[in-house]
Amino acid sequence: QSSYSVTDNSINSLVIEYNQSLSQSVAVDSLWNLVSVPLKNNDMSFSTLFPEATSSAFIFNGSSYVQIDTAKVGKGYWLKFDQSNIYNMEGTRIIDPIAVDSGWNIIGPFDEEVSVSQISSNPSGIITTNLFGYDNSYVIANTLTPGKAYWVKVDQAGQLNLTGTNKLYSANTFLSNYSGKLKFIDGVGRVAELMIIDEAPNSTLFELPPKPPAGVFDVRFTTDKIAEQLNNGSKNIVISGAVYPLTIKAEGVSVRIKDFIDGTIFNESILNGEELKLNNSALNILSLEINHLNAAPISYSLQQNYPNPFNPSTLLKYSLPEAGFVELNIFNSLGELVKTLVSQNHEAGNYQVEWNGKNQYGQKVVSGVYFYSITAGDFHSVKKMMLLK
Repeated sequence: QSSYSVTDNSINSLVIEYNQSLSQSVAVDSLWNLVSVPLKNNDMSFSTLFPEATSSAFIFNGSSYVQIDTAKVGKGYWLKFDQSNIYNMEGTRIIDPIAVDSGWNIIGPFDEEVSVSQISSNPSGIITTNLFGYDNSYVIANTLTPGKAYWVKVDQAGQLNLTGTNKLYSANTFLSNYSGKLKFIDGVGRVAELMIIDEAPNSTLFELPPKPPAGVFDVRFTTDKIAEQLNNGSKNIVISGAVYPLTIKAEGVSVRIKDFIDGTIFNESILNGEELKLNNSALNILSLEINHLNAAPISYSLQQNYPNPFNPSTLLKYSLPEAGFVELNIFNSLGELVKTLVSQNHEAGNYQVEWNGKNQYGQKVVSGVYFYSITAGDFHSVKKMMLLK
C-alpha cells in the first residue's frame, strides 16, 4: 500500500521482486510438546525459534529419536518447556508436498489449519492409521493446527499433500463403537484414555505412534494400541512418564486392575463411574481384566476411601478371598472409636460401605483426620482419611 516515483528518465525498464512475509503464532504448553515451524525463516535453529525451550529438539528417524538443531517446514519435533508460551513465527509460506518414509513419521502443517479429510497422498492410499497429536498424551486428530505436529503411518515412501480434495478417511471411526474407556490422570493433571471394545482391534486405526522420549507421559496397551478387547481375557498396559499419584477412572465399564507380576502387590476392582488412585510409582505395568462382580478376589484388600478428602460422605471398599467375620471401624486421631461400620460375617467377594461423617450416636463429627481399620481373619489393615467442612 505504498508508491514510489521514478524521476530518472534514463530508467526505461524495471524488475519487480515480490516476497510475501507472513507471521503465525505458535502456542506451546508446559512440559513436552510436538511442535512444528509453519513458515520458512532465514534462521531455522531451535535456539532462535524457541529460546525458552528446556530440552534439545528430537526428530524420529524411523526407529529412534535423534537430536537435531535446525527445523524444516513440514516436519515435527519433540520439545520441552518449563511453562506455556506463545511464539510469533515470521517467514514465507511453503506449500510443497511433505515427503514421508515408510512407517511412522512426524509431520507439521503449514500456516493454515487443515482438516484431516483434506489430506491426499502420492501414491494414493498409503496412510494406514489415524493421525495423532500430543496434548499431554496422544490424541486422535481431526484437524491439523499450525505450530503443532502429528504422527502418521504410511505403508510406503511417498508424499502427503495437505491441500488435497480427496477424502482420506473419517477419523475416530471406532469411537462410536467402544463399550467403555479408562481415563488415566497423573499428579499434574495430564489425561490419557484407553478404549475397551467388544471385538478384537484388527484395524491399524487402533495403533498408537511409537512411545515418546523418556519422561513424556504415555499410557498404552502393551500391544501398542489405544483400544483392546477384554472379554477374552486380561490385557496389560504400560505407563510411562507419569507423576504419581495416578488416578484411574472407569467410564462405561467395570474392571479389575492388578500388578503385572502376580497381583499380590496390587489387586483392586474399579466399578463404572468410580476412581482408583495409585500412589506407588513402581506400578507402571498393570494387568487389566473385566471385573466379574461375583468372582471372589484372590487376596484381602482395603482400598483408599473415595472421595478423599470428603464432605459429607465417603465410600470404603474392601475385598475378601474367603468367607469370615469382618469388622470395620472408624477412629479419630486420638485412637478413640468413632463408629463401627461393619461387624458381621461375610461371604467371599467385593464390598463397599458408606460413612456419612457421623458417630455411633448419629452426631456429626468435626473436621480432621480419621482412621479406618479392617480385621478379617488374620488380615488387618489401617488407612487414613480426611473430613473437610
